[in-house]
Amino acid sequence: MSPSLDWGQRHNLLFCEPILARLTTDHAKQIACKPGLPTEVEEGRKHTSVAIRHESKVVAVFFISRGSKATPADYLKNQLYLTTRQTLDLARCHLDPAQYFAELRKQKLI
Repeated sequence: MSPSLDWGQRHNLLFCEPILARLTTDHAKQIACKPGLPTEVEEGRKHTSVAIRHESKVVAVFFISRGSKATPADYLKNQLYLTTRQTLDLARCHLDPAQYFAELRKQKLI
């Protein structure tokens, strides 16, 4: 039987755990124009497609929907082969292109 949690432990679990932001089309746009990340952007009628290249090969493709900036883009992490945190870090420049490609190598995708 597990010991019960006191008030402070329950409070920390409920209110002090970091909450990840939701991925949006703004994050996708930030990744598409990230300095040092070789991307090819193609404007379509309904979506913008972005291909990420490594050593002249396409390693990931993702799409940016037209519309509101706050449009959820939860699909983005799957299309980039990353976790939500890694995708946010890539958009916010905490994860550089070399680290992104290292993660793809770790997953044996390149």
